[in-house]
Amino acid sequence: MSDQPSPIADIIVSILMLLVVAPFLATTGDIYIDPSDPGFGARDFPKIVTYLILILTLSLLVKSVFRWFSGHKTSVSKQLNWAEVYPVVSIVGIGLLYVYCISLFQYLLPTFLVLVLMLFFFGSRGMLRLVLVPLLAVVIYYFVFFIILGLYEKPGAILRYDSYSFARFIRTAIGMQ
Repeated sequence: MSDQPSPIADIIVSILMLLVVAPFLATTGDIYIDPSDPGFGARDFPKIVTYLILILTLSLLVKSVFRWFSGHKTSVSKQLNWAEVYPVVSIVGIGLLYVYCISLFQYLLPTFLVLVLMLFFFGSRGMLRLVLVPLLAVVIYYFVFFIILGLYEKPGAILRYDSYSFARFIRTAIGMQ
């Protein structure tokens, strides 16, 4: 028995990843760029990450399709081990829920809650790992994306706060504006 997942499982994972990356490909060009922000800006990092995910996903898809056609003559149901695909489907579901929650509550609260959920999903337990680590991560992510890269955060439908003025204040205080 091979340690490698079945080609069908990899094809399903690739299709799910393409479904996840498609909205990012469609919307990264709409990211607001502050006219006073020179050089590597708010739009560049998300574009690089999105294109990298697209390239890696397409390479997995092509490789899996070739593996499937070259050596597997059994039915799809015999090749597919749902235990291989279930975690990916769960993570994609959590990711889609996360994106929806950002539109409702902005960045901070949904990101913290999703990090807690993902750590719990992958077996982390204890208050330090489930509260302190996500809180520290959210602060670091916020600093990198909203303060250093200058991303503009749209107000949420339910929770609204002015993160752009706060970020601009800190960018000015540390000499970035």
